[in-house]
Amino acid sequence: MSKAWDQATTDGAIETAAYVATKINDLAGTREGAADRDARVRDFLRRFVERAFRRPLTDDQKKLYVDRPFEAAADPDEAIKRVVLLALKSPRFLYREVGGDAFDTASRLAFTLWDAPPDVELLKAVAQGQLESREEIRM
Repeated sequence: MSKAWDQATTDGAIETAAYVATKINDLAGTREGAADRDARVRDFLRRFVERAFRRPLTDDQKKLYVDRPFEAAADPDEAIKRVVLLALKSPRFLYREVGGDAFDTASRLAFTLWDAPPDVELLKAVAQGQLESREEIRM
């Protein structure tokens, strides 16, 4: 990895984190002072990290990438930025994993066919166990 690439990914992550923090109420479907704001914000951020990682988070990953930044931050905007930065600078986002499970298969298919991460329909197929065999993948 070059210094220029690392700087570019860092700059992009910082810019994205600032945008998400500014637009969080719109993105999470909530408003300031709403009783369920914290839950909606955390749910949006969990889904954000899952899309970045191209797979559901384990309980430990959810604690690390979503819950811990909120526990450590002085204010919610700082926590939101930390979650986005952690996700976008993580090797799980920056590099495609090659572990051989159905989520990796979905990622390989999507990047090969569309040069993009798996869409909602492809991830839904994985969750329903539809990419487990060669025959299912060929369909």
